[in-house]
Amino acid sequence: MNSSVDKFNLDRIKAGNAVKVNCKRFGFEIDCIVVVATENELNLAYYDKERGCMEYQALTTEDIKDNDYEVENLN
Repeated sequence: MNSSVDKFNLDRIKAGNAVKVNCKRFGFEIDCIVVVATENELNLAYYDKERGCMEYQALTTEDIKDNDYEVENLN
């Protein structure tokens, strides 16, 4: 996903889609399911092996603009 994004492309990323999130800032990569998708925010769910439970994260267009995160559609 481009770092100059103003909103998420809801034609490509929809609720139920699998996405890979790469966080350059904190140095991790996770595969997630999109729970809710709006033009300004993605609500993501993923399984945290260390904690042994589902975790949830909100990703905003501001996160993408700052180049902290990259989102790749896996579908």
